Amino acid sequence: MKKAIINLLFITIIFIVCIIIIHFLSISINILKYKDDNYYVVNKDKIPSIYSVIGKRKLYYYKSNNTNDTYIKTYKYKDI
Repeated sequence: MKKAIINLLFITIIFIVCIIIIHFLSISINILKYKDDNYYVVNKDKIPSIYSVIGKRKLYYYKSNNTNDTYIKTYKYKDI
């Protein structure tokens, strides 16, 4: 009887450890999936940086949104 309880406890612990490992792997995959890109997409054009379009300007407002897996970044500059 004691051996059956020990075996059941061992199996339960192994199951919990496997669930924790699977959880951390899924978190790692999601983190890698959502890493930042090195370019912006504007009307299907890939732009390496905002400065390549408008030049160096003083930024006075920045906002970032995530809506339906679409990242929207809003920039407002002085002297434009």
